[in-house]
Amino acid sequence: MKKYTNALVPLFVGSIVSVFGSVSAASAYTIYNKYTDWQQAVSGSPITFEDFSNRKFWGRKTVLPFSTGIVSTGYDGTLDNVIFGGQAWAVKVAGDLGIDGYIYQGWIEIPNADRTKYPTNFYNSITWTFPTAVQGFFGTFLDTTNGAGLLLTFNYDDKTSESINFLDVVNLVNKDSTRTRSKPGPYTAGDVIFGITTGKRFTSMTFTNSPTPKYYENGFFVDNFSFAAAPLPVLRAANTAKASVPEPLTVLGTATAMVFGAWFKETNSKKISSNLVEDDD
Repeated sequence: MKKYTNALVPLFVGSIVSVFGSVSAASAYTIYNKYTDWQQAVSGSPITFEDFSNRKFWGRKTVLPFSTGIVSTGYDGTLDNVIFGGQAWAVKVAGDLGIDGYIYQGWIEIPNADRTKYPTNFYNSITWTFPTAVQGFFGTFLDTTNGAGLLLTFNYDDKTSESINFLDVVNLVNKDSTRTRSKPGPYTAGDVIFGITTGKRFTSMTFTNSPTPKYYENGFFVDNFSFAAAPLPVLRAANTAKASVPEPLTVLGTATAMVFGAWFKETNSKKISSNLVEDDD
């Protein structure tokens, strides 16, 4: 089993920036190439599985809901953000990745593209919004575009974000793969099964082009996608009334006052009794 984190020893330290972008210790994430290891990492949290086979959610739409409650939204374009089935080529090309022919397809392009040169109006970005805050996902990504193109950004619920160059993740995970199947074609980075867990809760993730993509358009296919709900944040009570604890000197002073009061009461009582006797004489 291989597990890659931003705390990797020398083998990956030199490529941390190029592989993972800007990573802070507070939001360190880990990449897994085996489902059972990812499952163990999110142990105790509900896991939701999406296989994209529900026909109710098929269609080429700007806003595309998945049956698991994820909402996929394409921005500034007309296609592709679609679920479809019966893709025999996908099964043939990537059968060893568990592809069943029912898949999600997304395509994005360089923003503000020249419509004369690039007439196909793909989205500038596609965002998947989860039904709840999550701590990670695991999925099969097929036929991902080659070149430093596809960027995946996690949008954390503390209003910060963090990006990963998808091609580098594919290359990193497949470097240790035992699969003998070659890349599907010259324009693809290949297919990969991988998962990720993050150090912070995120509510959505966005697919975009990197700042310097090799190609005008970048596509990707997804199947057998699982996501794990993030634990609820620990709530700290605010403005909670606390019983004041007396300082040691205060306690001592109170005890002294009580003893002195008792002595004063007893002494004063004797004086009063003496005066009463004298008056009787």
